[in-house]
Amino acid sequence: IAVGSDQGYVSLIDPEGPSILYQRHIPSELSTGIISTHFETSKFHGFEKNILMVATKDSSVLALESDTGNTLSSSVVRPKKPSRALFMQIFGGQGGSGRGYTVSDGVGINNVNLDDAILLLCAEKAVYVYSLLHVVEGTKKVHYKKKFHSSSCCWASTFCTPNDGLILLFSDGKIQIR
Repeated sequence: IAVGSDQGYVSLIDPEGPSILYQRHIPSELSTGIISTHFETSKFHGFEKNILMVATKDSSVLALESDTGNTLSSSVVRPKKPSRALFMQIFGGQGGSGRGYTVSDGVGINNVNLDDAILLLCAEKAVYVYSLLHVVEGTKKVHYKKKFHSSSCCWASTFCTPNDGLILLFSDGKIQIR
């Protein structure tokens, strides 16, 4: 089990017993605190890796080797103008077809092809979509960005339909479904 703290620590806890396997501090330039963690098992440079994706309050995203807690890249992926992050979700590709995505169920470890998977990060000022491979490699390339101009987003979640969706709640009371 991975647990993130408001002080910026990620701890991997052994579910079989009350022991901490490791604890890593994730440095932050703007705001400490972990908003989300997500396990993936993926092929990375020809080897299968157990990856722990971590999102911080300042909209930074990075990948740790889940067995050791070591970072997979020296770079952290973050927007040029970060705002407080609210939500992170990983979507895995469907058999490499490139058509559509399915929501990872968030239970246990999901097997994904890094070439097809995407990471959705919702923050107060914008929504970002990154290639999971780019995040793991530390490449700061945004595939899609939607800024919120009139109001700040205060809550976000995904929902499953035949086409996965995103629901956003704004501080002025408006709701958007995408």
